[in-house]
Amino acid sequence: MDIKPQLSNDTCVQFGDAPTSKVLGLGKVIISLDTTIGNVLLAETCAFNLLSVHQLAKMGLCTFFDVDMVTLMWSKTLKVAFVGHVENGMYVVDFS
Repeated sequence: MDIKPQLSNDTCVQFGDAPTSKVLGLGKVIISLDTTIGNVLLAETCAFNLLSVHQLAKMGLCTFFDVDMVTLMWSKTLKVAFVGHVENGMYVVDFS
C-alpha cells in the first residue's frame, strides 16, 4: 500500500448509516505486479477496506454477486480474477 498524507485536515468520508470519518491519506493499493487500485482513501475510523464496484469496472473488472459469494472477472476475457465470500453481511475478497 502506498499512501501519502492528506494535505487538508478537513476532508471526511460519510458512511451509509451517516457517521463520518476523517481522511488521513490518499494513495494506491498494489494487487499484483500489473494491477493496482488508485485513489484509495485511508479513513481514520473505518474498520474495513471498502471498495467501489465502479472503481473495479474502471480497472477492467466485472462483478457477479450471488447470495453468498462474489466473483470478479476480467471484462475482456471473462476469466475469473478473484472470488470472495460473505462474512458478517459483507462481501469479502482477499486480493493477496
